Amino acid sequence: MSEVATIVRALADLAPSGREQTANVLDVTTGGRPFLWLGDELEASAVFRPPPGEPTLTELLAGATLGAGHAGAPQTLRREHAADLRRLAAVDALHREERLLRAGWVWLAGRVEVDGAERTVLHPLLSVPVAINATAFGGTVTSAGDDELSPLVPPGPALILPPPAFSTPGWRLSAASLRRFPGLTGWIDAVVAATGLGPARILAPEHEPRSRRNGRELVAVAGLGLFIARDTQAIDLPTTLRNWAGTSGIDGTALAHVVDPGSVRRTAPRAQPPHDPPMVLTDAQREAVRRARTRPVTVVSGPPGTGKSHTVTAIALDAIAAGRSVLIATQTGHAADVLTGMLADLPGPTPVAFGGGQRTASLAAELTNGLDRGVDRRQLAVDEQAVAAAEERVGWLRTTVGSILAVEQQAERAPGTDDLVPHLQAVAPGAFALDADLEALAELAGAAAAPATGWWGRRRRQRAERRLRRGLGAGPTAPLGQLADA
Repeated sequence: MSEVATIVRALADLAPSGREQTANVLDVTTGGRPFLWLGDELEASAVFRPPPGEPTLTELLAGATLGAGHAGAPQTLRREHAADLRRLAAVDALHREERLLRAGWVWLAGRVEVDGAERTVLHPLLSVPVAINATAFGGTVTSAGDDELSPLVPPGPALILPPPAFSTPGWRLSAASLRRFPGLTGWIDAVVAATGLGPARILAPEHEPRSRRNGRELVAVAGLGLFIARDTQAIDLPTTLRNWAGTSGIDGTALAHVVDPGSVRRTAPRAQPPHDPPMVLTDAQREAVRRARTRPVTVVSGPPGTGKSHTVTAIALDAIAAGRSVLIATQTGHAADVLTGMLADLPGPTPVAFGGGQRTASLAAELTNGLDRGVDRRQLAVDEQAVAAAEERVGWLRTTVGSILAVEQQAERAPGTDDLVPHLQAVAPGAFALDADLEALAELAGAAAAPATGWWGRRRRQRAERRLRRGLGAGPTAPLGQLADA
């Protein structure tokens, strides 16, 4: 075992076990979090949507076509749910960046023993971020992200997440329909077994799972429920660290550099991209892009609004231009949406967002649009010419803006500018002309005021003063100090 892996394993032994998170994961109503059972009132196809042209899960498991319709059409819920929907929507609005509102399908309920302690269970086998539009007459629920298999199911190829639609429009779950489709109940049994909580009796939607959470029997109730989850994918930290310790190639990662600074060599300089990122950068942001090209870890910090997302976007585009691939991980779905939006608005490949983004449907269309046609060579040549012209324009703008800012800085340094300007304009009007060469005039002012020794030195100073007065349109009696201020 390498030194880095040994350190990571030692950190796993010191990390908290995560038992505090167990109750939150097993029972989504822990801490008084709201829960609304919809059963089969809301069709699962309204929030769990398969890709265009793909069969629903029910069709795959049953091997039959159950009907036709348009998945994902909004459905208005009953009026008696209005108060609960408004409460859920309000809690979600308070934590908008975390995207806490979920719809869960097939709910485990009952009491189980975990680590020697008895725990209540109210937990969905599958969930998806949703958005609620609550009204006085009920409300609608729509998908706001990707479906997520229960975090109680360990990762691995043994159980693959099926397509995320669980009913065809117009088909309702019931005890009879569940018996008709053994493939569906078999999938539920397999997922429950993978959680390690034990077998569960499958019940129809009329059995409200919250009333079963204290029962001795573990059940799986097929139907939809809405809930608030601060972190439904919380996992045990020691287990995560031990898995990382056993990962092949960990010695060459950024994590290894953090654990053991200096253990990872800087990346050899790669061929630099032919163009700068297509965005305006400050000196600090440009320096961050430069460092990220070779260093194992680059830290960019600052309060909100200081351009951290802008910098991360520039680093990503710079790496893509150099032929590298980029994975961006964020702590919140909101941050991922911000970065995805910035990348989508700039020239470059289509950003692929997953893990709860709201662009899933449009992403598939973007990635497949024109896939069979490719890009014509003539179009590439036109684009290259456009880039060259844009870079030339950017260079001109930088020079122009830089010269204007330099003039503003010089004016800011002039003492009492506001009070002196009218007088100075009368004394030296040439200094305020739009075509005035201020740098040349400033040099003449310096030469006219410089100490002079000898005949030649006095002559040079006199010549500089005459040229200065002529360039400023100033009379022979105007004081040199005022000319310099002008």
